[in-house]
Amino acid sequence: RVLLPFAAGFFTAGIAWAFAFAYAAAALRRILGDQLVRALSLISALLFVYFAALVFVNGLRHVLR
Repeated sequence: RVLLPFAAGFFTAGIAWAFAFAYAAAALRRILGDQLVRALSLISALLFVYFAALVFVNGLRHVLR
C-alpha cells in the first residue's frame, strides 16, 4: 500500500534526474571539455547507485520488519 507510491516517486525522480543530468552534461561538455564531463558523469553514476541501493535496502528492511 505504501510501497507503490514510493516506488513510483523514486522512478519518477530517477527519470527527472537522468533528463536534468543529460542536459547539464551537454552544456558542460561545450564549456569544459569531454574529459571533465566524463569524470563528473562517473561520480554522478556512483552516487546514484549508492543512494538507490541505500533506499532499496532501507525499504526492504522496513517491509520485512
